[in-house]
Amino acid sequence: MKRSLRALFRSGADEEHDAQEMQELLEDLDFASLHQALLGLREPVYAYRVDSGGEQGFSYRGPELLPCPAIRLYTDEGDAYIDVAYHAHAYELWLLPDAGFVVLSRVRTAIGDAESVMEYRCVKGMNWKEAGMYIDFLELADALEDLVAAFLSHGLPRYEL
Repeated sequence: MKRSLRALFRSGADEEHDAQEMQELLEDLDFASLHQALLGLREPVYAYRVDSGGEQGFSYRGPELLPCPAIRLYTDEGDAYIDVAYHAHAYELWLLPDAGFVVLSRVRTAIGDAESVMEYRCVKGMNWKEAGMYIDFLELADALEDLVAAFLSHGLPRYEL
């Protein structure tokens, strides 16, 4: 996972931030604790789902889109608008158990105060740039550090993997 995250951050180097600056964002990150913190965040990823909390509502899950549970690391919120419902498009970066990444496109419609939510996802590829995704690496590094801090603050036992 450490190599994969470092490669991901290196791939974000551009005219404003060189590869060295991108690597420095991960410099103080405790990867062992991060790995432990991420284990509890794995979830199955469905091609589509419907969750309705109304009196006559129902919940439905379509087929699993990925062959194994994954961890959503980052969401690039795209276009959204509110009409009768809230409609939004986003790209999501998911971490796979083999420490690879996959980019998914998600369309979400929420009605009311998210009382009824419908989501559809599809695979856009393994490379975030080719998929058209934008990643704020400073935001992602902060989120990873927050996960480690939350994990360490619980005082839970650490297990070697």
